[in-house]
Amino acid sequence: MVKVKFAMPLVVLAASLLIGVYAVGTDLGSSGAAECNADLNMNGKVGAGTSSSFQLTFCSSSTESFAAYLSWHRFDPSKDLAMRVTAPDGRQWYVDDHDDTVETFFFSAPLPEGDWTVEVINHGVRNVNYSLIAGFG
Repeated sequence: MVKVKFAMPLVVLAASLLIGVYAVGTDLGSSGAAECNADLNMNGKVGAGTSSSFQLTFCSSSTESFAAYLSWHRFDPSKDLAMRVTAPDGRQWYVDDHDDTVETFFFSAPLPEGDWTVEVINHGVRNVNYSLIAGFG
């Protein structure tokens, strides 16, 4: 009886420790890239006057390009998103098509290797739910 009584808490404790080690080791909640040439496809929310930043790591391929697509619902002047893309070599592009609910960016091959950063910027006065797709291919 005593073994059974303590076996369950030990299993729960072991599972909790494994989850804790995994969380610390993988930096859960980070917007950093997890692997080379991985794509990003996510939904998010950005507060009025703030921004969110995401990194994708490009390793190597002379034929791949980079694209980013940002969209949100319904045109409303109080919900004004823009996108800043930064290449590993420091070059930056700012995309802000007013009077639209889509921002797109495309950079043709060959690409500089390293971390590409996509920043979603809210110039509006209201919070905005958005979709962001970015990647190499």
